[in-house]
Amino acid sequence: MKEKNESLKKKYESLAESLQERARSDALFWSIGEGAVTTDADGKVVRINTVALRALGINESDAVGHLYCNVLCAVDENGKDIPLEDRPLTIALSTGAIVSKKFFFRTSTGAKIPVALNVSPIKLNDKLIGAIAIFRDISHDHEVDRMKSEFISIASHQLRTPLSAIQTYSNMLAEGYQGDFNAGQQEFMQIILSSIDRMNELIDTLLDVTRLESGKLVITNRLVNLSQILDEVIQGLTHVIDEKEIDINIIKHSESVKAITDQFLVKEAYSNLLSNAIKYTPEHGNIKVDLGVKNDQALLIVTDSGYGIPFHVQDRIYTKFFRSPNILATETSGSGLGLYMVKSIADTLHGTTWFVSHENQGSKFYFGIPV
Repeated sequence: MKEKNESLKKKYESLAESLQERARSDALFWSIGEGAVTTDADGKVVRINTVALRALGINESDAVGHLYCNVLCAVDENGKDIPLEDRPLTIALSTGAIVSKKFFFRTSTGAKIPVALNVSPIKLNDKLIGAIAIFRDISHDHEVDRMKSEFISIASHQLRTPLSAIQTYSNMLAEGYQGDFNAGQQEFMQIILSSIDRMNELIDTLLDVTRLESGKLVITNRLVNLSQILDEVIQGLTHVIDEKEIDINIIKHSESVKAITDQFLVKEAYSNLLSNAIKYTPEHGNIKVDLGVKNDQALLIVTDSGYGIPFHVQDRIYTKFFRSPNILATETSGSGLGLYMVKSIADTLHGTTWFVSHENQGSKFYFGIPV
C-alpha cells in the first residue's frame, strides 16, 4: 500500500511539474511583445498571441485550427498574394531551415502592413513537429525608407544636370580647347575626370536602387545566355584585374548556361559581385568564378582571397550603405550599395544569394536564379 501511495505521489508531482512548465511556456508566449504564431507540422495554427491578433484584426477562433496561409495572408507591395511555396513558413516546414523575410500581411479589413518575419522550425527528438513565426510591424521603418528613397531619387536626378556640364567642360579642357596643360595640370585633370566617372556611377546605382525599391523598374524576362553575360562583365573589368595582377580562374560548366530572366539585372548583379571581389582582394590575390546549373538554378559562385568579413557584422552585409569596419581601414572607396543591390536583384528575380566568409581568409558569394 505504501509503495502504491509513493507511486501515485510521484505521478501527481510529475503532472504538477508538467502543468507548471506548460503555464510558464504559455506565459512566455503570451508576453512576447511582437506577433507570434505557432503551427503544427501540417501548417495548422496551434497558438497565436494577442499582438498578432490585434495586428491582423482577427479573433483567436479565426486562427486556431486553421491553415496558417489562410490566417497570415502574405502579399507583395502591390497587394498580390505571394505564392505559397515562397512563404517563409512553408520553407521552414518543408526544409527545417530558419527563414527571415520582409513583406506585407493583409489584415481582415484589406489593409496592408509591412512586417519583418522570422520563422524557426520546432523539433522534438530531431523530428519536425511545427514552426513558430515571430513578426514585427515595420510601418514606421517602411515609411522612413520610402522617404529616404524618394529623397535619393530626387537628389540623384538633380545632381545629373550640373555633373554633365562639369564633365563636358572638363573633357574640353583636357583636350586642349583652352590651351595645353603642363604635365602636372594634365595629371590633376585626369583625377578630376576619374572622380566625375565615379560620381556618375554612384548616381546610376542610386537611381537603380530607388527604381528597384519602388517597383518602378520594368522587368523584361527573355531567354538570355548567362555565360555570355559573365564574359562581358569580366571583359569590362580586365583592366582592373591586370592592374592589381590578380590571378582569376573562370570555370563555366557550359558555354551556354541559359535562363529566362532580365538581362540587365543579372548583369548588374554579376558586375557587383565581381567588382567587390576584385576591390577587396589585395594585389597578386586569387579569384575563382564558377558558373553552372544546380537544382534548377543558374548558380554563380565568386570566391576571393581578400580581406573577408568579420563574423560579428555578417548579418548586416546586405544592408544599404553598410561597409565592414575592416574594409574602412584598408579601402576608402565604395558606396556600400553593391551587395544591397545584389540582394534586391535576387529577391526581384525570385532567386537566392548567400555567402561564407572568414576575416583575412576571403569570401565566397553565391547568386542563383531560376533557369
